[in-house]
This record gives sequence, structure tokens and C-alpha cells, in this order.
Amino acid sequence: MTEKNSIKRISHTEKRCKSETSYSNLFREASKPILLLNPDGNILYINEATEQLINYRNEELIDNNIFEVSIIHPENHNRIREFFNSLNYGVIGRLPEICRLFTRENNIIRVQILAILLKIENEYRIQVIICKNLNNTAKLEFIEDRNGFKDLSNSLPDIVFEADLNLTLTYLNRCGYKTFNLTPKQLTEGIPIFDFICPEDKEKAILNLSRLLAREKLEPIELTLRKTTGECFYSRVHTRLIFENNLLLGFRGIIYDITKRKLNEELIKKENRRLKRINSFRKEFLDIAAHEFKTPLTSIYGATQILLEYYHSLKLDSSLEVFELLEIIKNGSEKLKDLILNLLDFSKFESGKIDLSKQKINLIEVINNCITDLKYLIYQKDHRIIFPKSDEIIINADYSKMERVFTNLISNSIKYTPSEGEISVAVERFDTYVLVRLKDNGVGLTEDELNNLFKRFNQFNKGMTSISDVAIEGTGLGLYITKKIIERHEGDIWAESEGKNKGTTFFIKLPLIEA
Repeated sequence: MTEKNSIKRISHTEKRCKSETSYSNLFREASKPILLLNPDGNILYINEATEQLINYRNEELIDNNIFEVSIIHPENHNRIREFFNSLNYGVIGRLPEICRLFTRENNIIRVQILAILLKIENEYRIQVIICKNLNNTAKLEFIEDRNGFKDLSNSLPDIVFEADLNLTLTYLNRCGYKTFNLTPKQLTEGIPIFDFICPEDKEKAILNLSRLLAREKLEPIELTLRKTTGECFYSRVHTRLIFENNLLLGFRGIIYDITKRKLNEELIKKENRRLKRINSFRKEFLDIAAHEFKTPLTSIYGATQILLEYYHSLKLDSSLEVFELLEIIKNGSEKLKDLILNLLDFSKFESGKIDLSKQKINLIEVINNCITDLKYLIYQKDHRIIFPKSDEIIINADYSKMERVFTNLISNSIKYTPSEGEISVAVERFDTYVLVRLKDNGVGLTEDELNNLFKRFNQFNKGMTSISDVAIEGTGLGLYITKKIIERHEGDIWAESEGKNKGTTFFIKLPLIEA
């Protein structure tokens, strides 16, 4: 063989192997010996059971013609060629005669040969199944009492059928005649079972039968079947082989009508698609609305701060109504700003579009800035906040997201702690991480509240606290978003409390930058 021809053959082999990989994976461990041939008789694949039967490896036989290697007895060559040429697509054939095969050691094995013509990636292939002809008693799967079988099957509300190896119907129970609108006389005229399978499912049915012949343990298959009236219905088909005196006769199966179930599934899928579209529209609307509100709100908040600073610079009486009104506008703007930021972050987390701009930041500076920004709330409730001075602690994090975390947590402590309460923040550095403890002496949490603390839309029940000046409000998104941000920074957050009105401690664990 020339080098050019060798390269050409290798290229062809590689291309063919890629197209038949799924087939070999499917039948590698089948209990029955199986060979895959092309229409010329060239061996494309043998499974492990065949290797054990004839003691040849797949690599030794691949690309060789089955009639040119010493496997089939010469006296059987012509008959097997005729048998292969007589195969019709999708129809199982059985060689009537017993065939003789040679093993590597030249031992003769008497076998029965079945074959089916398949299509693998639009190319015809012959699947050969070898049934070893043993003299000992094999498992008998054929029900001998035909009358008893018929009585039993006719009492069932589902279709029972039998078919021969030519895939022609040989038996239907009473439900089968009624469903397919057939008569016993029509059945005796010979009706291929594939006449009842819708075209889009025929390939699936053929592959299922070929695997059944290989004695694989199969799950029931779902097929769309067609009645003689042209009406189609969804079905679930259980099929097994029929044997008599160790010879394969055909198939027996039971067909369940699952049309109602499938239609209900389609309705559920349709409704799910509709709900997904609505949810997508809701998220899109939420994003747009939040962004549109954010800009004018920032202007209102900024203008209010300027007015407050201006009136204070005039050294006017702080009890004037104008100061009270401006404080109301400022506080309301602050709450709306937090609400919009929470909604924007929630939408991003839900859609998986949250981006982090990580950099080296000083965690102590972040916490100090958050406390400063919340001073007006602290003064309003006359709280005492304790945050000892500390050396800088550098972490790799998104600065604005860390501000959101500690603003949410500190403002929660302020909100859920009665007037003249105490809030303390402690930061402790370990070898690989930093731990922040945020403690208050506020309303505290029950065990049930602790378990649901970081779930979205979780809100406390105001009626559960006896402290009258604790205003419980919000969207129930703050702590959910806080946890998501911490997790995106590969950290952890949890809370502890001894019970109602006994305060709460939050723990925030964040990784340090590796040295």
C-alpha cells in the first residue's frame, strides 16, 4: 500500500469512527454479541460480548470483511450474503439455519443469527446479533397457556400486542382493536407495526428494538402512535422478547395512552414560558424604573442637603418649621435611595449580571465612612456607637459593594435598637481572614427569625416586639443583598441572638489578601 493510500484510509477511518462513537458506547456492554457491518460486509465494530465469544479483539477485526477473515464457516458464506442482501430497513431478519462460527482457536460454535438494517448518520449499517445455540434449558419467556393469556390481556384497559420478527402484528387485545379501529380479519392480512408509529418517532423505535435484541435492560419508550383514522396519540410502550424452545419468536408489549398527561405537560410548559416572559418583562421594567428614579432622587437629596447647610449658615432658629420640613425631605430621600439601590442590586443578582470591581481597599476606612454617613440617624435616636481605632486592614473587594454591606448592617442595628441604645463594631484579624462583629442591644431575634434572616423579602413582624419606638419597615431585601455581596467576595455572614429584646450580633468573615 502506498503512503498516499495509507493516509487516505486513516483519514476515512477517523471520520467514520467519529460518526459511530455513540453507537459503540451504546452497545459496548450489551449482554448479547453484536457486530456492526457496512452493506459490503466490512466490520465496523464488535462489542465486548463478541470479543469474548470468538476471542478476537475489536482492533483486530475492524475494517476487515467478515467473509475474508476466519470467523464464519465457508459453507455458510453464500447463505449469509443472501440473508444480508434481503434485509429491509427497520425490519428484523432471522437466518432460519443454524450458522457455524470459528473462534481464534478454531473451535466451532453453533449460533442463531439475527440482523437489522439501521441508519447511522444517514449511512446504512447492518447490526448483527448472535444468539448462542445451547442445548441446555434456556429461560422460557413464552406464555404457554394462550387462552389464559388472552383472557388476562382482554381484561386490561391498556393495549397489549405481539409482533413477529418481521415486525408484523400477530396479536391485539380487545383494547388494541378498539383504539386502532381494527378488526381481527384486518390483523390476519398482516399489518406492519411501523404503520402505527408516526414518522418522527420511527428512528427512535428502530434503535429501541435493536437494543432490545441486544438484551439490554431498557426503560419504557415514549412514542407518538397513529390510529387507522389518522388521529395521533401519545403513548408509553413497554416491550420484551418472546421465546419458545430457546428460539426467538418476536415481541410482546403493552401500550399505555399518556395523551392526557402529555397535554397537561404541554400546558404547564406553555404556562411556564408565559410566566418567564412576564418575569423577564418585570425585571426589565424594574431596572428601567429604578434607574429613572435614581437620577432625579439624587438631585432632590443633594438639593436638600445644600438648603440645610445654607439655612444653618444663616444661624437661624433650628426649631423653625422649614428645618423640620427639610429634614423630612432629606430622610425620605435617603430611604428612597436605599430602596432603589436594593432593587437594582436585587435585579442584578437575580439575573446573574452583578459585576464586581475589586481592588485593594482599607476595610477600616469603609466602616468609618459608613458610620459617618449614618450619623444623622444615630443622633436622631440618641444611640452610642463604639468603633475603636484600628490599623488599616487591606482586603481585595469592591469598595461600593462593601459600603452597601456595612451601611445595610449598621442602619439595621440603628433601626431595630430602641432610643439610647448601644451599637459596637469590632474588627479582628486572623492569618487568612478578617472577622467583623457588629453588636447591638436591640429587639433581638428568635430562632425562627434567625433561620429566615437572609431570605429575600423577609420582614419582621412589628407585633412581635414590645418596644414602641422601633420602626419596622423596608423591602426585606437589604440582608438578602448583603449576604449575596459577601458570598461573591468568597466570604461568609451569619447572626446570633439570645432571643427577643436581647440584642443581635452579626459576624462578617472576609478573606485577606495573600502575602
